[in-house]
Formats: sequence, C-alpha cells, structure tokens
Amino acid sequence: MQKFLTLRDGRKIELDSSEEDAAITAAAMADPDARPFTDEEWEAVKPFVRVGRPRKDAPKVFTGIRLDADVLAAFKAGAARAGRRA
Repeated sequence: MQKFLTLRDGRKIELDSSEEDAAITAAAMADPDARPFTDEEWEAVKPFVRVGRPRKDAPKVFTGIRLDADVLAAFKAGAARAGRRA
C-alpha cells in the first residue's frame, strides 16, 4: 500500500516504503562522507527562528491621512524653509 503526504496546496508526495527507507539508510551509513546525524546530533541542531533584521521594541505604526493639496503644499514649503535654515 502506497502512502502519500498531502500538502496544503493539494499536491501529494509519495512516501518511501519501509524497504526503500531501509535501503537508503543502509547506503547512507556505508558512505563515510555522507553519514546521517545521530539522534543526539539532531537534538543539538537549533533551527533558525527568523532570518533578517531583528524586530524593534517599538515598531513604527502606519497612519494614512488625506490632505488638501494646499495643506500639503504648505507642509512642503515649510520643510523646504526648515532645510535652508540648517
């Protein structure tokens, strides 16, 4: 009897039979360059929890607002003046 693993997207993966699994394991154990991990070595493996930039303690919050064109122009003009003073 074939066993399958069904993924979330509906795809099915055929699993090896116990005989095939034993043959693969025996071949791996016979190869000194491709030795499988022991149970103790697997316990020592620590998976990556998150890769990338660390999370901030106080992340920025998005706030969207709609402004009239003349209000936006006034803000931009004020920013341009402030930049010249520095």
